Amino acid sequence: MTVLRSIFRFLLGLVAATIVAELVLQINAATPLWQVLPVPTVMFYGPDPDSGFSHRPNVSGIWTAENRTHVRISSLGLRDRERAFKRSEAVRAIVIGDSIIEAVQVEQPDTATAVAERILSAKRPGAEVINLGLQGVTPAVQVARLQSIGLALQPDVAVLLVTLDWFLSDTIKDDSLTPGYKRNADGRYELSYAFRNGRGYKFRTSQGGAFVYWLLDHSLVARVINARRNAGWFAEWPKPAEHPPELTSGPQDECQSARMARQRALWVDGQPAEAAGILDAVIRDLSKISRDNKLPVVLVMRNIGLGCEQFTELRKALTDAIEKRLAAAGLGFIDFDGLLLEKNGSPVVDRLHGFGKNLGSGHLNIGGNQLYGEIIAAIIDEELRKRER
Repeated sequence: MTVLRSIFRFLLGLVAATIVAELVLQINAATPLWQVLPVPTVMFYGPDPDSGFSHRPNVSGIWTAENRTHVRISSLGLRDRERAFKRSEAVRAIVIGDSIIEAVQVEQPDTATAVAERILSAKRPGAEVINLGLQGVTPAVQVARLQSIGLALQPDVAVLLVTLDWFLSDTIKDDSLTPGYKRNADGRYELSYAFRNGRGYKFRTSQGGAFVYWLLDHSLVARVINARRNAGWFAEWPKPAEHPPELTSGPQDECQSARMARQRALWVDGQPAEAAGILDAVIRDLSKISRDNKLPVVLVMRNIGLGCEQFTELRKALTDAIEKRLAAAGLGFIDFDGLLLEKNGSPVVDRLHGFGKNLGSGHLNIGGNQLYGEIIAAIIDEELRKRER
């Protein structure tokens, strides 16, 4: 009996402590205290049959990584303002990119897409620029996202902000968590969705998963526990020293000549064969989407050796090859680094990234989003002018 009484008291104390912690966290989150005191990060990602994961509609809370912001996911499940799913007669563009476009580190009106929308709507009243950004998206996920939510929004222009290095990453062919390109029985690379059969995805789409998401939406203590689970229960404990991996090549210069050479081998020489096959499949799928839906699709390529003067000829050969390849498929190409250099006036872009003492690293700050928004608005406006000629 004494043992049962002790267990009961322990459980009662645990419940009381949880309630007190919940109240303190709720007060912190509901008052200006959220800017300085501990608050758990909002958990707004959930399962998506097309992109593997996406934002859950109508979820809101505080984002704490890099910079504290209030984030609200729209009823359409986008990191965007509220808008009607059915479009009006005004111009509508979509932008699909990674966490740079998602931009949870700043308030929604300060995101690059919101900036682009304001600039564009000043010239074209009612114009919309919809944010389809999602952290960590590969070109495979961008294709899947364009095919699904992208086309459903009936845009006039689709802009894909693509990091060039993804085409040489193994992640683009991994379909265990998100869509990936896999070789089929005919030897062609096609989008594959093995994640739909995974245990994690099945749980997240089950009633049990729905209950967990309900807890995360309504309990800040649950968010703390979930964050700790994701980070590791004993993440702060000392770990045995790890030996650094052996170097497989010599040191690279600041412009990463080896990376530039690999990109040239892919786009100009078609090597390695597997990466070239996947690149062909991405271009083929985007071309079909563009052609079948009479939709201009513009690939805005990043990380093509910005400011590397010693690789001027190599960079030009690479951008020329990319532009020629995409143009032949009916797709637009923008050398984003070139535009950024033109707008920024310098290849040094550190001032566009980071917050506070971490200025110079991380995601775009407000100034960085402003500059990116100006560039995106100009790209969309030019593409619309082409259609009107």
